[in-house]
Amino acid sequence: MSGWRKGLNPPLRSVLAALMVGALAGCGGGGGGDGSASEDAGAACSPTPIVLALSWQPAGFTAPEVAELGQPPVPVVAGDLGDVAVTPSGGVHLAWSERRDTLPYFKSFVSRSHDAGASWHGTSIEPASSGFAFLTTLASGRLVAGSTADLAQNWWRSPRLWWSDDDGVTWRFQDVRSDVVAPAEGGLVLSYEEEPIRVTEHNGKVVVLVRAVSTRQSDGEILNRLYYWDVDSATLTRLPVVPPQPGPLPARDDYEIAQIAGGANGYLYVGIAGEVLRTADGINWEALPRARSDANLTALTVLANGTLAAGFDNYANLSLYKEGWGWRQAPLPEDQKDLFDPNAALTRPFLVKQILQLHSGALLASTWTHVYASCDLGARWKRIEPGPGGYVYRPVRMAQGADGTVWGSFYTLDSDPAGTGGFQGLLKIQPPAGVAPRDFVNCL
Repeated sequence: MSGWRKGLNPPLRSVLAALMVGALAGCGGGGGGDGSASEDAGAACSPTPIVLALSWQPAGFTAPEVAELGQPPVPVVAGDLGDVAVTPSGGVHLAWSERRDTLPYFKSFVSRSHDAGASWHGTSIEPASSGFAFLTTLASGRLVAGSTADLAQNWWRSPRLWWSDDDGVTWRFQDVRSDVVAPAEGGLVLSYEEEPIRVTEHNGKVVVLVRAVSTRQSDGEILNRLYYWDVDSATLTRLPVVPPQPGPLPARDDYEIAQIAGGANGYLYVGIAGEVLRTADGINWEALPRARSDANLTALTVLANGTLAAGFDNYANLSLYKEGWGWRQAPLPEDQKDLFDPNAALTRPFLVKQILQLHSGALLASTWTHVYASCDLGARWKRIEPGPGGYVYRPVRMAQGADGTVWGSFYTLDSDPAGTGGFQGLLKIQPPAGVAPRDFVNCL
């Protein structure tokens, strides 16, 4: 189903809602004075442009841990080697790595700020560990992270899970075991590691996706498995993914799981290639209709109203699934230039990496090079531009703080937004003065 007769406009709970009526005219009309929104955000919308006074700005991130007396700051890298998370108390947390010219080439840290980025305090990650593969805040406010660890008793790199209950001031970790049988050392196997790469929550339990990777002389093998993580017992308990049979996926013990997501609607979602499976009880699984036959999943997010937002590695790159209505395409705009042919027609971004729903109900979608915003749940999108003098490259993860500020980690910046031409791993978008977090971002 390519479009819904009724859409998914988020509720707008402020006096600014009245202004949305004009902004969304011809796209479902906005809402009434009681803060309710029209349910009609169908595929056809007016060509009225979205006006967004938004741009990425320097976050003031500093890393005194790696600065040498009398020497310029050492470039830091966030993104592929880290993540960004916020906590209910207002803390901002960034996992990042120092780039070095000698072994080890990367030294990993996690930094925190409790004054909106005015100052930062860093903690060096235990040397036997890799950098954090993810950094996430659970519903309880606990920070959790995942890495690998080089343990003396194992020849391979083992899974390690971290947590902080004091807003990132102190961190504890557990070295956990999966049920994957590690290969014997030597022979054709060159390396082996088990890395926790994703985490979500389902029915009050923490679900971890662990990726086991074997590298051989001629090929390799990847096994992805889901586990419940119990901190008190320091154990991982297997959560089998059992697709219905007959169905779109063959019966196997392992699948190459790309994404997982949990939400308030009570379902745990799993993305495998282009298929989406879900379970309500962790035992019985069902397959959703396939959104596209020519794309694989790259992002999954459960929105506040239970709608599933999915990103794909295809130019028709984002779709929404609503129970009883099916899939609706919500592709990003055609604004990408061809790198090799300046005369070629503009195209859409190829893939979506993350979909974030803000306090206002608006959506942010990150791609390989840019971030886009939508106030009508994908009926229209507007690209968020870099600040003065800056071109951001490879956005990796975004999170919104309690004050409405959106924080984003980026792999590199070709030019710092301040115009210095340096690297900065963290940027932010702040609400305009006088705008409450619940109203940010509204497309006015």
